[in-house]
Amino acid sequence: MAKKAVELENAEKPAVKKRAAKSTKKSPETAESAEKAVKKAPARKKKTADTVTEPVISQKLAKEEQIRLAAYFKWEERGCRQGTDVEDWIEAEDSLTD
Repeated sequence: MAKKAVELENAEKPAVKKRAAKSTKKSPETAESAEKAVKKAPARKKKTADTVTEPVISQKLAKEEQIRLAAYFKWEERGCRQGTDVEDWIEAEDSLTD
């Protein structure tokens, strides 16, 4: 029984192909393109609408988190009753915007 197991393991191994070694010599074309890439200065990142609106988005998320926490504490004050989530949220918004 042990011989069959060893034979099956040996039979299942796939043949491994060896890769040919790459030459280290560069062709003139690749050397020129490498030089051009080095000489070219990197482009500066321009200010776009996305970079300007990032602070606005983070402010909105911070405000929403404040409302969420205030609504949660109002819900706890009411005794954790189900179905008052909208009322708690509206009250929390009103208390933070006034």
